[in-house]
Amino acid sequence: MLADVDVISKFAQLEFQLGDTERAKALFESTLSSYPKRTDLWSVYIDMMVKHGSQQEVRDIFERVIHLSLAAKKIKFFFKRYLKYEKKHGSTESVQAMKEKALQYVESQSSLAAT
Repeated sequence: MLADVDVISKFAQLEFQLGDTERAKALFESTLSSYPKRTDLWSVYIDMMVKHGSQQEVRDIFERVIHLSLAAKKIKFFFKRYLKYEKKHGSTESVQAMKEKALQYVESQSSLAAT
């Protein structure tokens, strides 16, 4: 079944490249709803949306992925990507807001570890 997921991902990437953004998004969304912990798929989806989607759509995907129940290491990876994205495409305010979200995440993880 995992091979099927990889094929769907490749097909969705091809749809993006051929200009059918809505079909590509639908394929990724459907696959991610079945496999929400596949960070490789989230990463590819983000890459494709950075190239072919709006800034708001990219931010919405980042917001979804940083709130998933994943290992802290994986969430931190997406926080770093999100911050890098904001530094390139956002404002001083959006960068600061992103840093605050990351700090809140770290603090919440610290309080969970302390209990």
